[in-house]
Amino acid sequence: MNLFEEVKKELVSDGVFDKSEEIKLDDKSVAYVVGELEQFSLLKTDKDIVGDAFEVFAESKLVGEKGEFFTPREIVKIAIKLINPQPEQSILDPACGSGGFLIYALEHIWRVMDESKKYKDIENLSEIKKEIAQKYFFGIDKEIDLVKIAKALLLM
Repeated sequence: MNLFEEVKKELVSDGVFDKSEEIKLDDKSVAYVVGELEQFSLLKTDKDIVGDAFEVFAESKLVGEKGEFFTPREIVKIAIKLINPQPEQSILDPACGSGGFLIYALEHIWRVMDESKKYKDIENLSEIKKEIAQKYFFGIDKEIDLVKIAKALLLM
């Protein structure tokens, strides 16, 4: 559980965890889950799969109880292509859910930056990308658990 406390301290300021958040599983259950997940890398996994997994679990709760639904990824991809967001343009998703629109918009902008002459020879491009994400990207959702999921996915 010490590892969770370390991760929690690091991610409280990002809003992924609350200070009072705790794991409500016994040590044996946590060890089992960690053992099963060790063979996978969420950072190397396609974002569609990770986002879809979160949405499957969340959607069963939200659609039935609150009438919410998630925009299919293909629709999000088409919308981003049509909108063609650019660096330093503000992006707001007023019903961000698990952050799919924000993630695809951010990746689109980063691709634009990678291909742009303006950013070509900049040494600290990854820092500039991070600053753009922090300064120009905003998501809102009435479900705090979805906000936490969106933040976690954006951090990945």
